[in-house]
Amino acid sequence: MAAQSGEQTLRLLFDEPQKLKHIRLVFNENNDKRTQEFLLRWSKDGVVFSDIVRQQFNFNPPCTEVEEYDVNLDGVKALELKIIPDISGGAAIASLAELRVA
Repeated sequence: MAAQSGEQTLRLLFDEPQKLKHIRLVFNENNDKRTQEFLLRWSKDGVVFSDIVRQQFNFNPPCTEVEEYDVNLDGVKALELKIIPDISGGAAIASLAELRVA
């Protein structure tokens, strides 16, 4: 969970290039009704990023949103997740219950 409201970025940097086949994200919300957006991106060099998916969904608490993506990414040096917890600009806090890569 983020320490403050607003957009948050989580970046995984790998020591060695990785081959990714599957990405799983789980978001939980127990308090605020809102529309959240996230952007999942990857990079071969940690500088130039390519989008995997941009997604919006509505939270009507309590609820859980599970997103699973089959991908075929080779040479991944960085994986980045940007979360806008409330696209209307509210004071919601970004949270991520699970991030799994395989």
